[in-house]
Amino acid sequence: GHDNGAQRLAKKLDNRHVVKAFMEEPTPNGEVMVAANDPEARAMVCEMIEACGGKALDMGPLSEATLMEAAYAREVKATRGVD
Repeated sequence: GHDNGAQRLAKKLDNRHVVKAFMEEPTPNGEVMVAANDPEARAMVCEMIEACGGKALDMGPLSEATLMEAAYAREVKATRGVD
């Protein structure tokens, strides 16, 4: 299949607690998107974000990081004025 960057990294690291977060600006609602296959690791990162006064948006497993990467790519293109 077509794995996203986070999934490829997890495979290289033998699926050790890879969490994808902080790759983009928070959502318009001020949320930081978080994805991980390990629910405990994902919850830990969400708790850290909230302990620092942020809002975490639990995106679920790393397969959802594809949506995060697409959103970031759109943001970068919009910022640079590229279609």
